[in-house]
Amino acid sequence: TLICPGGVATIGSLLNDVNGNYLWQPNNFVFCDTCFYTNANPDSTYEYVLVNNLNGCIVRDTVVVQVLNADAGND
Repeated sequence: TLICPGGVATIGSLLNDVNGNYLWQPNNFVFCDTCFYTNANPDSTYEYVLVNNLNGCIVRDTVVVQVLNADAGND
């Protein structure tokens, strides 16, 4: 997912059909770190991992939020 500096990305997972406990790691710049869908507004590129714990069975999904360089395209 690409965003401009100061932008917001909606991040989520297909895990939303699974019950259990959710946790975004790291939770830096994440609006809701225990939701399967949330928004993030990082100040630099982050790889977020959504961890779902369903009765001891751990499932992970990953999303990268890339913040574009503010100077990109200004040649």
